[in-house]
Amino acid sequence: MSQAVDLPTAELPVQYKGWSGMWTFAVYDNYPIPMLLGEDLANQVRRAKRVGMVTRSQTRQASRPIPVPEPSTEAPSVLPETQTEVVDPDSMPTTETATASPVPGPELEQQPAPASATTSSNSTPEGASEPELAEATDSHTQKAQPEPEIPSGAPAESGSPATETTPSPTSLPEGPSPSPQSEEELVTPASREQFQAEQEADDSLQKAWAAARSTPPPLSSSNRSRFVIDQGLLYKEILSGGHREEWQPQKQLVVPTKYRGKLLSLAHDHPSGHAGVNRTKDRLGKSFHWEGMGKDVAKYVRSCEVCQRVGKPQDQVKAPLQPLPIIEVPFQRVAVDILGPFPKKTPRGKQYVLTLVDFATRWPEAVALGNTRANTVCLALTDIFARVGWPSDILTDSGSNFLAGTMEKLWETHGVNHLVATPYHHQTNGLVERFNGTLGAMIRKFINEFSNNWDLVLQQLLFAYRAVPHPSLGFSPFELVYGHEVKGPLQLVKQQWEGFTPSPGTNILEFVSNLQSTLRHSLALARENLKDAQEEQKAWYDRHARERSFKVGDQVMVLKAQQAHKMEASWEGPFTVQERLGAVNYLIAFPNSSLKPRVYHVNSLKPFYSRDFQVCQFTAQGG
Repeated sequence: MSQAVDLPTAELPVQYKGWSGMWTFAVYDNYPIPMLLGEDLANQVRRAKRVGMVTRSQTRQASRPIPVPEPSTEAPSVLPETQTEVVDPDSMPTTETATASPVPGPELEQQPAPASATTSSNSTPEGASEPELAEATDSHTQKAQPEPEIPSGAPAESGSPATETTPSPTSLPEGPSPSPQSEEELVTPASREQFQAEQEADDSLQKAWAAARSTPPPLSSSNRSRFVIDQGLLYKEILSGGHREEWQPQKQLVVPTKYRGKLLSLAHDHPSGHAGVNRTKDRLGKSFHWEGMGKDVAKYVRSCEVCQRVGKPQDQVKAPLQPLPIIEVPFQRVAVDILGPFPKKTPRGKQYVLTLVDFATRWPEAVALGNTRANTVCLALTDIFARVGWPSDILTDSGSNFLAGTMEKLWETHGVNHLVATPYHHQTNGLVERFNGTLGAMIRKFINEFSNNWDLVLQQLLFAYRAVPHPSLGFSPFELVYGHEVKGPLQLVKQQWEGFTPSPGTNILEFVSNLQSTLRHSLALARENLKDAQEEQKAWYDRHARERSFKVGDQVMVLKAQQAHKMEASWEGPFTVQERLGAVNYLIAFPNSSLKPRVYHVNSLKPFYSRDFQVCQFTAQGG
């Protein structure tokens, strides 16, 4: 059994909540683990799940000194890493704790604590429980320690005698703070006297003080707000829109500048759920007021980094539509893409489709593929261009197969200008994207109705698409390429019912002349129709669009191309604008990252708002 010993003491200056003075502490250098004593110890050690609850009555009844190990033969010294505080039994809260409890550290997690300080009641000396040990500690220490004197001007705790004392808060060892935090942990409120002093000293509130001291008129329908002084504090009284005479006006406590940042944090950040501007403003307005509070709330919410990351993809306003250029020559510019993979391979091993659409005539081409490697795509494109001729420009996405060295050699050999669509902006290559949607639906319906042999009927599906007039052109792709309507199943049925009458024969020169005239007329009319359609589409799209631009060096958030799940944040950043490329594209750099700069459409970007330093300073000093 350990024996009680007398310990040397050391006097240290203490300042806490309005009083200051010398306080005597016990000194011991041979205790096996660090110890914490204090009123708020319970809040600290509850996180470690090693709390002993002690009532005030239990503390007063304690008389035994704490058992400690035999003193060391070495000279005692104050351990800098050990924080020890002394508690007056009369200052103990009725339900909170003042207990001696170890703070768990990495070195203690894998080994049991010594018997003299263990948290198990079965191993305490002479069967003493953990609360009893804490009581003995407080009682023994107080015997050699006078109660500190509180200056006459020190504020007393509400509901407590003026002579009660509260020990200084004890902080946990360094490390990440637990989350989520409670409101009490986010802010330490100022006392009434401190808050009143800040109100009176704040320059921004002097006009409000003057208005309140000048006998403000009573509230009425014509005078719905006024400043008043109630028990030394400044308030703003307001009448709500639906106020009745028997109702009491709403009283808002006027907040000095020092505490506004802290209130903004409490009203918006955790645990308030990162609400929007209106909800945050309504939450504050129920109890508080200051001039320009609405603007401060809007600025604070807008600069919240959490909200900027988790915001919806539609947060940014879209830029005005940039119509595709009108191409007059068939197959001068084409768009290429990959459709697939489909759920199952065909019996011939096909699972993808290489698609191509001509800008001038909307003529589509498609080739079934077993894979999307660059060599496979290169052979398929060569087969298509052997029939329609090599284009001057070819537009693709930024897929690795289209950017491979094999493809670059193919473009260079045939004099093709390779255009790359903006990543993550499907509208850039919207012509072939829309065709992919139509062709994909055709293939899925064929699979559902017949079999998985869609690669055998792919050309028949293309025939059906080419024969239908394009809504923007007014002509079918077949008419614009061949100069006459295609003879399909419907035309054959019509001829059968009407009776087929062969047309009179024409010589080859007349046929070529008529064909050229028909094609010129059809293409010219198609261009006019396309121009009208683009203007109509732009007018509809631009109803909710506005011009947006960024400067080099601006901080921006980037819209994620894909989200692993719905709860994932939609935006990444902040990143830096490195260069502007055209009207709507920007080269974005990724500081502190090995990623190379990438091109993004302006619709995939939104400005990043950094938190104002002044607001951060308020938040840091608010308690």
